[in-house]
Parts: sequence; C-alpha cells; structure tokens
Amino acid sequence: MPNGHKLNTLLACMAMTLVSACSQSVSTSADINTASSDAAQPGVSTGSLAAATDVDGLIDEYCTGCHNFEDYSGGIDLEGLGPDNIHIAPDIGEKVIKRLRAGMMPPVGEPRPDVETMQALAASLENDIDRYADIRPGRPGLHRLNRTEYQNAIRDLFGLQVNAADFLPADDSSNGFDNQAGALTLSPALLEAYLSAAADISQLAVGISSGPTQTL
Repeated sequence: MPNGHKLNTLLACMAMTLVSACSQSVSTSADINTASSDAAQPGVSTGSLAAATDVDGLIDEYCTGCHNFEDYSGGIDLEGLGPDNIHIAPDIGEKVIKRLRAGMMPPVGEPRPDVETMQALAASLENDIDRYADIRPGRPGLHRLNRTEYQNAIRDLFGLQVNAADFLPADDSSNGFDNQAGALTLSPALLEAYLSAAADISQLAVGISSGPTQTL
C-alpha cells in the first residue's frame, strides 16, 4: 500500500478515535447523571423513619405557636410541616435547620427541648430535604481530548509511546482539572496543532519518520 494512502487511512483513524473517545466520555457521564438522578428519588430507610419518629411533634409543640399563618413570625409558617414532609418547602426547612443549629430557635426565654433533641430535629429535617432533592447536574458538553487522553489514544490505536507535549501545547485547566468540557475548547490555532500532530504521528506509525518535527 502506498505511503500516502497509509497516511490518509491513519489520519482518518485518528479522527475517528477523537470523536469516539469524546462520545464515550459524554455517554459515560450521562449514565452517571442518570444513576445520580435515580438515586435521588424518594426512598425512606428504617433508620430515617426511626429518627423522624423520635422528633415527631416537636415543631407543633415548640414552633407553630409563633410560626403560623396568623402570626407568621420571621416570615415562616410551619403549620402542617414536620420531619416527614419538610421537603415540600425546602427553603423554609433550610432556614429552620440553620436557626436550630445556631441555637436561635426556639428563642431564648421560650420553652425549648435540650440541645441534643434540637440537633436531632435539625438532622431529621435535613435528611428529609436531601432524600427528596432533585439532583440533575445536566449532560456534559462534547469536548476534545486533552493531551494525556490524546497520548493514551495514540498508544492504544497504534502501539506508539509518544509524548503529547512534543506535539501539542498545554491544556487549559478549570479549578485544577484539565479534563473539564468548559476548558477544553478548540481554537483555530489548536486545531492546526492537532492536525500537525496527526500528520507527524502518522508518519511515525508507518515508519517514515523517527520523531516529531517540531516542539510546541
């Protein structure tokens, strides 16, 4: 087979590798997101039920005297809410949890349970909110391979141990990670670098070159 035809075939294979690897990354992340969403669906364990039962009625006993529809103290109405259904009003629940843990609720001078009971109530409210939380991080965007992924793809496809840093510039990072879709953009200059790298590595693969022609 002529070397020119071999090079064209290898370049096509490398392009397919990049697309395949990107698609696999998106598919895997989507599966993880789906699993996370499924795991976030309501499910009550025996331990959670026991914890909620231990503090059941505390809000009615200590809180609704002030936090009701008529008095509406602090802009909060807790009538009908408790550790088993606070998830229907998570914003209110978060406020109550914060005040319980800070010892601000019930207010000083008013009847209140002991500290451990208040913390148990806060934990029960938090568990109920978390149990029904709708976690939907969204689908990741399609992105290119970073240098390490590109290097590994070349190794797996051609059996070549190359140093991607000899062909490609350093990747941008986001919060210390260089494999985030938001940071792995593809500028015209970077595309040129990838095309140049593909040409050089193709020549290495068919044995008509011994190394990179330039270092970026």
